[in-house]
Parts: sequence; structure tokens; C-alpha cells
Amino acid sequence: AIELQPRGDLALRALNNLGAVSFVLQDIEGAEQAYRRAVELNPAFADALINLGTIYHERGRRADREAGRLLLEQSVSYYERALQQLPNHADAWANMGLAYADMGNRKQAREAYERALFLNPQNPRLLTNMGNYYATLARQTAGEEQVRALEQARSFYNQSIRLNPSYEVPRNGLRFVENALRTLP
Repeated sequence: AIELQPRGDLALRALNNLGAVSFVLQDIEGAEQAYRRAVELNPAFADALINLGTIYHERGRRADREAGRLLLEQSVSYYERALQQLPNHADAWANMGLAYADMGNRKQAREAYERALFLNPQNPRLLTNMGNYYATLARQTAGEEQVRALEQARSFYNQSIRLNPSYEVPRNGLRFVENALRTLP
């Protein structure tokens, strides 16, 4: 384990980067340890708070329903703490939208996604997330509401594809939408 002595912003960034490398290498415990150390050194370090939120979010997605919900709620609390420091951090808003969506909180997910898109309207991932939000809504509704949700999803997927033609995720979503629209009564 690497031991860093607190030396200001450089140590915080180094710990955050160490956490990111650990996360990519799937050493989740090591990533969490590095992020927590950064937050200990500076409780207002938004990047490490967001990354801790991401760790809890991933754990929540993999856990059983009850434990997963608690972990997802904890991830949201980290995103909220980061947003207290940097209220216009688009990635924090986007991540919070994903967590809310995974919890089934549609309204809060949409609001967080919309805020993220307001801050970063040219981000294909955010546009795809909005498309996914409306595709999920379409699966949960019927009639005119379902058609409106599918059309919204189509619009967001198309915007994402225009910005990044090689991004396959919105293409998959668009195929779902087009198929669903064709099979409606």
C-alpha cells in the first residue's frame, strides 16, 4: 500500500487518482480506501465524494433488493455532499440520476438528469441516460403516455448518436424504441 503524507491539493489528487486506478483494476476496497483518505484530508473534496458515491452505487446495483436500496441511498448522500461543494458538477448530477433511476425514483432521476444536461448538453452519455429513462418509462406505461415516452426516448437517442456516431448504447436503445413503436396497436 502506498502511504501519502498530506501535502495539500497534490496529495488529494494523487489519492483520487490512486482510487481511480484501483477501481479500474477492480480493487474496490483499495479504491474506497484511497477516496476515504482524500475525504479525511479534505471533507469538501468533491471528486473523491463523487467517487465514493460511485462505489456505493456499484455495490447497490449488485446487492439484494433491501441492502441495495440502502447502498444506493448512501451513494446519493455522497453525490449530495459533493454538490454542496460544487453545485454545477454535471457528473455528480448525472450519477445521482442513475442512482435514483436504480432505486425506481423516476421523478428525482429525471430532475437530476435534466440538471446534468442543462450543465452539459453536449454529453452523449447524458443524452443516452435520458433516452434510457424514457424507454424505461415506456415499459411501465401504456397508451398515449407510452407513445410519448417512446418518442422522447427516440429524440434523446438520436441526439446522442449525432454527437457520437460510434457510441453503440444509444443505437441499441433506438432499436428497442423503433421495435416498440412498430408493435404498438
